Amino acid sequence: MKLLLLFLFLSSCAVRDQMVANNTFLSGSDRKQKQKVIVLQKKLEMAERSLAKSKADVEDLRSLLYDAQLDSIETRLEVLERKWQTDPVALSQALYMETARLFLEEREILYQILQAGVSIHRAQSLIDRILQLITQINDCAVRTP
Repeated sequence: MKLLLLFLFLSSCAVRDQMVANNTFLSGSDRKQKQKVIVLQKKLEMAERSLAKSKADVEDLRSLLYDAQLDSIETRLEVLERKWQTDPVALSQALYMETARLFLEEREILYQILQAGVSIHRAQSLIDRILQLITQINDCAVRTP
């Protein structure tokens, strides 16, 4: 009986030691998992900050691009408007066949700018000026023999 008790005692000690070892192992594993989670959370936060900064940079660049496109379109339009003021008949005869394609690319760019909701008033003003000039060229060309 004593031998049986001793055997039970020793086996319970072995099981207890094994459980302690497992708990120690799990604690180390838990610690590693928690550290991994913390590191990944920090990396995610850094990536999200970087993404937000990149999005802001993209918006800034898009705004600069739209401004440059608007400036370019306005310059081209001003040149044609000056030509129109100096000699409307010659300009209308030279451009009459081209009026459908006149400022076509620029009108598409202005449409994109309007769709983006950036510089709406300026883009709309340029579209109005372009359409007015095209109408004047057509009207003058039709009236001129």
